[in-house]
Amino acid sequence: MRRAAIVAIIALVSTPALAADMAVKAPVYTAPPAAAISSWTGCYVGGNIGYGWAPTQWSTTLGVEFASHTADGVVGGGQIGCDYQTGAWVFGIQGMFDGSGMKGESHKVVGALGPDIFDQSQITWFSTLTGLVGYAIQPTILLYVKGGVAWVHDNYQECCLTKPQPIDDGVASETRTGATVGVGLEYMFLPNWSVFAEYDFIWLGTRAVTFTPTGLNTGGPFVYDIGQNVQMVLAGVNYHFGGAASGPVNRY
Repeated sequence: MRRAAIVAIIALVSTPALAADMAVKAPVYTAPPAAAISSWTGCYVGGNIGYGWAPTQWSTTLGVEFASHTADGVVGGGQIGCDYQTGAWVFGIQGMFDGSGMKGESHKVVGALGPDIFDQSQITWFSTLTGLVGYAIQPTILLYVKGGVAWVHDNYQECCLTKPQPIDDGVASETRTGATVGVGLEYMFLPNWSVFAEYDFIWLGTRAVTFTPTGLNTGGPFVYDIGQNVQMVLAGVNYHFGGAASGPVNRY
């Protein structure tokens, strides 16, 4: 009986020591999930809205300024394009088409007893095809410049005579081709979604525009030399078909 008790005490005392000598199993290491890297490579489609203004001057064929006004208003439409990113640099091409509410007019009295005349310019739409060069100042923030060719459609009207004098009265429309440049900033807030803001300038120069007469006192078609440039600020959103890829985040 005494021997059994001694054996039990020895076993009780030695158990913690044996447990302490046992190897502790190391925890299983699980690697953290790979961070998503934002990439601008891929194609996209989106929409935009903004405000535009177009200083416009009408001159006679003798070079005398006849009317001067600024057509302005809301613009909006869509864009589609593709980009390719290498390092922090992004290169792309984009097409844009916007409807326009830009409109302006001038009021002129010809001579002391002459008629009151309203000359009106209205831009109904514009389109651009541009190349883009950008730099990703952060993986999801792109600073870019763009440039290329632009087309702008104008309607012109000279009307509203209030005195019966023989003066030109008519309408005209044209689509002009010019050059465009712009600068903008784009932020990719989700792997496939981005928002942007940009400023654009379109050079159109001066063109001879032939008017179709509408007044009873107008003998036939007449011509004005019309000069115009367009400026606008746009904000928009794009959906990117490329999206994010798995891998370590490149901080550039």
